[in-house]
Amino acid sequence: MIISRNRWLVCRSPRPGAQLRLLAIPSAGSGSGLFHVWDAALPRWVELWSVMAPGRESRYSEPVPGRLLDYVDAIGDALGGIEQVPLVVFGHSMGGRIAFELARQLGERRQPLPLHLFLSSIAAPSRYEREPPKHLL
Repeated sequence: MIISRNRWLVCRSPRPGAQLRLLAIPSAGSGSGLFHVWDAALPRWVELWSVMAPGRESRYSEPVPGRLLDYVDAIGDALGGIEQVPLVVFGHSMGGRIAFELARQLGERRQPLPLHLFLSSIAAPSRYEREPPKHLL
C-alpha cells in the first residue's frame, strides 16, 4: 500500500504505531524508489517516508520548482499534514542540501525538529560559500 501526502511524500509500507519516522530525500537525478529496498531492512518501529519530487517517477510530467527553497517549502508543508512522530531525515547529494534547509526551515516555522540529520555525498553546509563551484575549476 502506498500513502501519499500532498504528492510530495510517499510511504510504501505504513507501520501503525511506529515510534520513529525516517524521511529520505533522494539526489537530484533520482526518485523515491531508490529507498524502496530500505523498508525491508528497517525495524518494525521505523516508518520510511520518501520525497517524490515533480519531474520524477509518477510526477514526471509536472513542472519542476525553479528554486531549491521551493522544494523545501513544499516538503515542509507536506510534513505538516502527517501525524507527529519523532523524525529523522536522510538526504543524499542534492537531497542532503534539501534536508539541511528543511531542518533549518522547520525550526523557523517552530515545527518539531528532526532528532537527527544524516547527509551523504555533500559538503558541509559551512563550505557552501567558501569553495568555488567545481564546474568552474
